[in-house]
Amino acid sequence: MKHIIIISGFLFLSSVAMGQLQGGFIADVILNNPSDYRKHVKPLITSAADHHLSDRASSFTGSSYLFSSIDLSSYELLSANLSFTNEQNNAKVVFAPYKLNNRPVSALAEGIKFNLALQDNVATIGAAFGHDNSSYRSKKSIKLRKKFFDDNPIPTPEAWEVTKHGSFSEYEAHVLNPFTRKMMDSLLLAFDESRAKSVFKWSAGYNIQLFPNLFAQGSVSSFDSLNAFNMKSHNFSATCTYSWDNARFTARSSYNQIWSRAIAAEGQKLVPYYGPSIAISARLFSFMKKEQLRKSENYKKSLFIPSLIFGVSWDGKYADGSKQYVPYYQDKIMNKTVTMPYFDILITPAAQFRIGLPITNSVYPSKTNEVAGGTNIQYNLKISDLSK
Repeated sequence: MKHIIIISGFLFLSSVAMGQLQGGFIADVILNNPSDYRKHVKPLITSAADHHLSDRASSFTGSSYLFSSIDLSSYELLSANLSFTNEQNNAKVVFAPYKLNNRPVSALAEGIKFNLALQDNVATIGAAFGHDNSSYRSKKSIKLRKKFFDDNPIPTPEAWEVTKHGSFSEYEAHVLNPFTRKMMDSLLLAFDESRAKSVFKWSAGYNIQLFPNLFAQGSVSSFDSLNAFNMKSHNFSATCTYSWDNARFTARSSYNQIWSRAIAAEGQKLVPYYGPSIAISARLFSFMKKEQLRKSENYKKSLFIPSLIFGVSWDGKYADGSKQYVPYYQDKIMNKTVTMPYFDILITPAAQFRIGLPITNSVYPSKTNEVAGGTNIQYNLKISDLSK
């Protein structure tokens, strides 16, 4: 005998699909059999899959030590970073506006981002575009949607007989709600974990850096000649990052083409520099057992893993060696390389810390060099998605 089941609130499932389903439903839908259940639940599951994952392909906004202000390798909705060293301090924000909501945009437009930074009174403004193949809009994710939500039938409750439970409200409370919650948790986690299995991201961008004399005025003798320029530097950059198994292992490489002057004084030239940068890191261990992790809200929302990361970064900044530029080198240094081993301590998306030990090798035009060690402490805050 066919029973007619009245269920309300399937629209509500899209906001609670990751295990937050509470109470009953609110929109009346007539379900006669398991096929009807699948028909109405499927669009809600696919809608709940429209969210961004935590960006572990580049763990920190300032993943490069030497080029931290102009680094555009973050792929979060919002990433804010404070960096402190024995030589300089840096504050930085990268914002990707098209990740703010789920309006239909291309996967490439989703990668548009803006960079604002302040390092020792030098302001940086920049923009970039790029692509993340773990995005729910990417071709890779579209194929995974087909695999998880189309090729295999959506599970349905084993018991489809309301009469066994006395009333619909009891059936809803004891069978339908728990089953739907568990089923959607399982499907969406499997989909997200497949997205994060092997992730490749790239970006290309442009930055301009400004001296703090942007609106300066003065009548003191030689004021104008000492503040002849507002622009300190400008640069083009390109970055590629790869992560495996939800960032169990990550690798990043980037290239920067920079034109920079040392001071704002009259007669200063823009010196051409090129700057390669690479970094690798690995997750040493998670602070939570796998069973606990899969139940945590941060993991279900964006696959964030509280963990300890160890990595090594290397940056190089090489000046044009032409004689015409030698008098205008920053701090009279021709070439500089920085190797930095570091530990990232990831507690929550809002509490992430880095402790690094940068080793700097500076080479002067006379071919003499100077090696110095230091410390680098960073705080990072990330927001991946506001849809859940």
